[in-house]
Amino acid sequence: MIKFTLEAPVDLSIGTVRIANADEQIKEWVATPDKRTYSGIVAPGYYTATIIPSGMASQSVIFEVRAGEDNRVTVPAFASLIASSGNTTFLKVSDQLAAIDALFGGATKVDVSPPAATAGLLGILDTGPAAEAPLTADHRGEPAVDASKSKADAVPWGQRLSIGLSKEAEHQSDSFRAFSGRASMALSEARLELVVTGPDAWSPLSGERVRLSVAIENVRVERLLLPMYRGGVQITIVPSHLSSNDVELEVLPNDPRLRALVRSLITGTREEAKAVRPLVRTADDLLNVDTVVDPWEAILSVLLSIRFPDDMPPFTAALADGLVALAPWAYDSYVIQARQRLYSASSDAERAAAAPAALEMLRKAQACGSPYFNYVNQLFSEMIEWLYRRFDTEPPDQSTKRAVKIRDRWFREQSLQSKAGASFSWLARDEAQLKNGLLAPNRKPSGLLGQSATILFSGHLLDGGIRMDTGQAQAPAKEVTTSAEASIEFGNAPVSCPALTRPPGPENDPNLGRFGGHDTTNGYSLKTHFRGDQAGNVVLITMTIEAAPGTQIAPGAVAWFCLHPTFNPQWVKVIFGNDRAVLSLQSLGGFTVGVWLPESGVELESDLAKLPDAPRIVRER
Repeated sequence: MIKFTLEAPVDLSIGTVRIANADEQIKEWVATPDKRTYSGIVAPGYYTATIIPSGMASQSVIFEVRAGEDNRVTVPAFASLIASSGNTTFLKVSDQLAAIDALFGGATKVDVSPPAATAGLLGILDTGPAAEAPLTADHRGEPAVDASKSKADAVPWGQRLSIGLSKEAEHQSDSFRAFSGRASMALSEARLELVVTGPDAWSPLSGERVRLSVAIENVRVERLLLPMYRGGVQITIVPSHLSSNDVELEVLPNDPRLRALVRSLITGTREEAKAVRPLVRTADDLLNVDTVVDPWEAILSVLLSIRFPDDMPPFTAALADGLVALAPWAYDSYVIQARQRLYSASSDAERAAAAPAALEMLRKAQACGSPYFNYVNQLFSEMIEWLYRRFDTEPPDQSTKRAVKIRDRWFREQSLQSKAGASFSWLARDEAQLKNGLLAPNRKPSGLLGQSATILFSGHLLDGGIRMDTGQAQAPAKEVTTSAEASIEFGNAPVSCPALTRPPGPENDPNLGRFGGHDTTNGYSLKTHFRGDQAGNVVLITMTIEAAPGTQIAPGAVAWFCLHPTFNPQWVKVIFGNDRAVLSLQSLGGFTVGVWLPESGVELESDLAKLPDAPRIVRER
């Protein structure tokens, strides 16, 4: 028997980890950020580790335990597992078929699914300080293209997709302006990830509301209030499983501990709730304004106590009132306070006495605008229905009129209500139909965002994937307010890249000659495919890093693509999936692309204008 250790993915917030061989299940546990490691004594042989995150599809890895070796398996980040669609092994290429035959060749006694045969490709950019980059420009230093003046918009295929952030103007409710902060971006055909943090002086206790907007051409504009968690917020956009011209949106904390709380709230079982209980801070810690306080963590913790009352800390009046004092600007605080008042009453007489105060709390909630969490919206709807029936009196008194007014507003806005995972969201209304007295979502938007938004991503949906471009997706505005804060800084290049120690190339093509000058090196090759429109105004460039047969790719290996400086971001980190790393983008011209493979120490370079099948717009730079 041999000792081995397995460490679950570092970015796993909460989920089940199951270790098995062909004959039996060795270990199964609910993993949380503080319980990701298992050590045990097992027989030598092949094993699978299946990772089942709460609310997400499972992924598997294959590894071998050998005598006389350090049998410690560190499973790559879950993002890397998604990139390989579960087809991840820690084995040499020559051993993979033997392992699969040993594990899945015969009848298995445990529920272990073999690795998928298909592959996804995922790009991840690290967070960190960055130099500010221009949001829009042509690739050769030419003036930026005004997206509001271009034709439909010089892209004959695909639907425009724009993602932006805006911040509520001080002392001006529902008046938003551009947002400043830092971001990192991940992009592949099947996934877009953004991690956003506020500027250095940002305080979660300030009450400054941040709004996320996602515009999809001819589909909708969806908005939500972004909880600016300490440690940043992760925004994920993936193509919809139900429609080729739509996306699915999810907002989560970047901190795995807080992410575990969110996952448990929206999809967790009671067993998972018990597992995250040690991660929930005490009421004193949550409400102590003299320490580092995250109001959204406090709201999350209380919501977990409401959903899992037997497994979470007690939900007291002091906690509810303290939450309102901590975040008096949050819709969610007042709904939680009303919930505590009504559900702590132990008799009909006590509930009747609490009802007027609860109704006033729901009125204050509506005065704050919109909730952050969809679960809060659910609690609001349940309580206003009960209060409406409770105050249904003849003749109507003041409480009756107030209950009707609050309930009618909730129902009137229901056609615009939506949800994005744990977040409450809403759809932009159709102004033309509003003139006729009809409140309905705008189903024919341009896919552009107004000038009040700072653009995080500008691109298109095409062939079921997400493509980036360099056009700043902003709609024209009657009055454009400039702001020194209207900027997003994106993540920097990898410090290990040798090209950064060399002088750049020509001013209009700084990557030329900086990455070795070869598109094939040490078993890796960079291949490029072009797809352009008939007018030659834009081109879709798909760049693929391929490994030669027999080349061993480490789990979690990455490729850093260095684009022209006018791309934002310039550096894009892509995780290998099934021996390939792919980046697709839309461009207004040609440039030299450089690639750095840190795990193998390989550099690749390709001047796109010199490729034989390059279209005119690329050849002419």
